[in-house]
Amino acid sequence: MSNYGDKVIKSLAKSHLDAISAWRKSFVTPYEKDELPELLALSAAADTLWQKHLATTQKLRLETTDALVVWGQEEGFRSQGSGVSEESSSDLRL
Repeated sequence: MSNYGDKVIKSLAKSHLDAISAWRKSFVTPYEKDELPELLALSAAADTLWQKHLATTQKLRLETTDALVVWGQEEGFRSQGSGVSEESSSDLRL
């Protein structure tokens, strides 16, 4: 990531590349012990939001997806639709 070896780039933007290199080095430093509770809380919040997103996406797909009848399937397999239009389901989207 942003590890440029091109001499032209280095000559034109040396100060920017030095700043990126310094940021990269500080970014991968180990966590402090006092940072761990906050990091765990952030991770748990991200997991909760992801699960909500998955549930909402699954519900939206079930309500707005119709099965297509293709050759070889019985007519009874065809979905009658959900009765939910994309406009009325827009409040389910994140």
